[in-house]
Amino acid sequence: MAGVIAATAPPFPVFLVLVSTTGLPGHESFGIEQRWLAEKRNYDPQALLDLDEYLARLTEIVLSEPSPALRAARSRVLISESDVGLPRNAASFPLNPEGQIRFFSSRWWRDYFLFRPDSVLAQVRSPVLVLMGEGDPLTPYQQHIPVIQLALEEAPTDDVTVCLVPGLTQHSFSQIVLGVIEEWLLHRVSTVPRPVIMERAGADPPEACLEDL
Repeated sequence: MAGVIAATAPPFPVFLVLVSTTGLPGHESFGIEQRWLAEKRNYDPQALLDLDEYLARLTEIVLSEPSPALRAARSRVLISESDVGLPRNAASFPLNPEGQIRFFSSRWWRDYFLFRPDSVLAQVRSPVLVLMGEGDPLTPYQQHIPVIQLALEEAPTDDVTVCLVPGLTQHSFSQIVLGVIEEWLLHRVSTVPRPVIMERAGADPPEACLEDL
């Protein structure tokens, strides 16, 4: 979020590399994460349906209620009425109910749920490399890449590379990821004292990128 937002305001970066970035609104990305975690933790079919309803109600509270105090009050009611719990781990947000209430009523959380990465990506002016992993469960490329590509088609930049690589990119800088970034940069940054090379529109993607997007 921070990187792509910063890149759309002057001074514009010479280049932009986004690893495991998202194309969907924050609340949709959160729902995908929670559903995947619940399935990994063997929630039964009814619990998954209850989780979907919980997430829908939580999203409605966060998006529709501008007052932090009222978000907290409504979140407290939601948590007290729900039999299903979020499958998030302790590193992501508090596990105890009062901690979650403060978390969901915070300004940051509402900003995250309201964030539309596609609208920000459509403002990118710099050469941009988007790296997504074929095996990233929390940012499934099938759902994110089409939105990212569509947004970047509208962007002022004429140098866009969307690269799908084997394995993971989320929380992982594998040799494949590092190799793709290096190869991409070598075509755009001069190794001798002269201006950065910018004329790369239509260039072939790095060799490690999978063609099936």
